[in-house]
Amino acid sequence: MKVRFEKVPRPFPLGFVFGLASTVALAGFYFVMSMSPGFGVECAFKKWTGYPCPTCGGTRAVSALARGRLGEALAWNPLVFAGLLALAAWALLSLCVEVVGRREMEVELTRLEKWLARALALLLVLGGWAYLFLHAERF
Repeated sequence: MKVRFEKVPRPFPLGFVFGLASTVALAGFYFVMSMSPGFGVECAFKKWTGYPCPTCGGTRAVSALARGRLGEALAWNPLVFAGLLALAAWALLSLCVEVVGRREMEVELTRLEKWLARALALLLVLGGWAYLFLHAERF
């Protein structure tokens, strides 16, 4: 794996833009959830099969995260929680890189490393789904 930082001509870091948009969306979600506590979306996969989908509990996880309840968010859906934390980390890294000097981090992976990264991502999704199956009574 090779990691390098290169100067970029882009006027603003993409990660920071996504992070800022996500923060605004999270604040809006918090506002909507506080105005209508019964708001929720029924999972079509669970309705048809009786089993939770990989993102079941994601709405509740985002709601808990918006209220600052990290443990509760993790308990509702670890995969969604980890994804949101990864997005937050990317946004902060992007902002820091912008402040330091407009450099973009580029990660170059070998074919084997790409395969391993994809396999790890699949295992994480399956592991998160297995967690939801073990706690299906909550949904």
